[in-house]
Amino acid sequence: MKLYLKFIPESYFILSVLYYWMMAGSLFNPFAMALLLGIALLLIFRNKALGLLLAILLILINLFLFAALMAEYREFHEPSPASRDLILYGSIYLGLNLLMALILLAKYALMENPSRPVRQRAA
Repeated sequence: MKLYLKFIPESYFILSVLYYWMMAGSLFNPFAMALLLGIALLLIFRNKALGLLLAILLILINLFLFAALMAEYREFHEPSPASRDLILYGSIYLGLNLLMALILLAKYALMENPSRPVRQRAA
């Protein structure tokens, strides 16, 4: 069970990117392909630098999307069910994305780099 818990953020982002790709309406989506490739490489190699880079990239993307959500919400001149749904579901989705990106950042920031062996000084 503990093994599955280690990969929750990565698994969540794979599902999230696949959902985005399906909703984009285009089969050729280089942005989604690059994100999936980055997450797959992260799962395969568990590289600390790649993990930190991907986590920071996902945090920045989600902050941008939150700003876009607020801009879209401001276009509603009066409260309506559509505006309520937009802010409710958009905030939940982006909040969960941001939470998973922060968990990913903490996971790889605290990870020791296994690819570098510890060198011993000669006496």
